[in-house]
Amino acid sequence: MEEELKNEENVFVKTQELVQDLKEEEKASTLKTLSSPLDILKKSFAFYKQNIKKILGLFFLPVLFGILLFVVGLPLFVGVFVSGFNWSSLLLGLFFVFLLLIFYFLYLSSVVQLSLFNLFNSENPKELKAWSLFKDTYKKTGNFFWASLVLGFVLMVGFALFIIPGLFLLTFYVFTSFIVYEDKLSIKQAMKKSREYIRGIEWKFASRLFFAIALLYVLNYVLSRFLSPISGLISHFFLVPVFCIYIFSLYQEVKRIKVNI
Repeated sequence: MEEELKNEENVFVKTQELVQDLKEEEKASTLKTLSSPLDILKKSFAFYKQNIKKILGLFFLPVLFGILLFVVGLPLFVGVFVSGFNWSSLLLGLFFVFLLLIFYFLYLSSVVQLSLFNLFNSENPKELKAWSLFKDTYKKTGNFFWASLVLGFVLMVGFALFIIPGLFLLTFYVFTSFIVYEDKLSIKQAMKKSREYIRGIEWKFASRLFFAIALLYVLNYVLSRFLSPISGLISHFFLVPVFCIYIFSLYQEVKRIKVNI
């Protein structure tokens, strides 16, 4: 009788060990795969919701700078116009000012995106302030900005060549700017590392990336059709931040899988 009880006890212990091993294998297998697009989207929305005040503050700063430039620039333009300034010189000057403003606002957009990236990667995001985060990131955005410009140009050329090359380039090099910023690599080295991250998981990664892009496009289209007067505000303060956080989450997942790169 005692021997039977011991045997049953041994069987129970072995069964428990087998179940634990199966759980460990399942956990390891899960860690080696990307989360589903919906899971990543839920995680992104949850982060947005938890940090909504800081995120709205970050995305309001470029709008505030734009308003200030308009308030300061309009009287100057009117003054020049009234004084009878030479038209050709005026138009040429305005053209260069316009180019500088575009360049500056592209830089501001990079600062906001990188500030959000730093907020997302922070261990204590609740302790961070939007303005302090923006101000600290502003000084460190240079390489990230230039990498984004180069990547944008590469993608533009790719999409000009019948779209497919653009989709290919976007899939493999979407993380270039973040790698330049985080790993302090050159643009060429960062593009190589981004390609290595995606190699072997191309289809799974592409499905999640283009899911987000398609969703963003559809929601923007619906907003423009039914909420046209405020569609731009909703897109700027909600859709774009959530999309950025989604890309950050995807980047985090890829790094988790490709830990040895």
